[in-house]
Amino acid sequence: MNFLQGCVGDQISFVVGRTMPWGWQKPRSTGSIRPVNDRPDQGDVWQVNVKSGDCEDFALTKRDHLIAMGWSPRALRIAVTKTPYGEGHAVLVVKTDQGDLVLDNRTNAIKGWKDTDLRWLMIQSGDNPRVWYEL
Repeated sequence: MNFLQGCVGDQISFVVGRTMPWGWQKPRSTGSIRPVNDRPDQGDVWQVNVKSGDCEDFALTKRDHLIAMGWSPRALRIAVTKTPYGEGHAVLVVKTDQGDLVLDNRTNAIKGWKDTDLRWLMIQSGDNPRVWYEL
């Protein structure tokens, strides 16, 4: 595993051979979120720091928590994907000097984006989180 070395600009730097700092994969704030899908009559609601929510709520909360820990917002991007079952799914992608790593609430494993079972649709711009790029 790797250890957070520092945040410079738009990527996170790691030192190989150390364990990840607490909070990298499952910050306290996301560990307390009860998984609940959005109600069909409400549409897809994206919220941060909630008591219950679905994948984008987990991703937004992880992003918010890591930014509060001093991580660069430019290195923390939300991506919209499809699972192998065709379900829409959002994850947090962290740009590092080791490549882009995916934080997915479906698993505790941290994987490179190419090593996931996801089909990639869109990702936020690192410069402007209101801008999305098709993949």
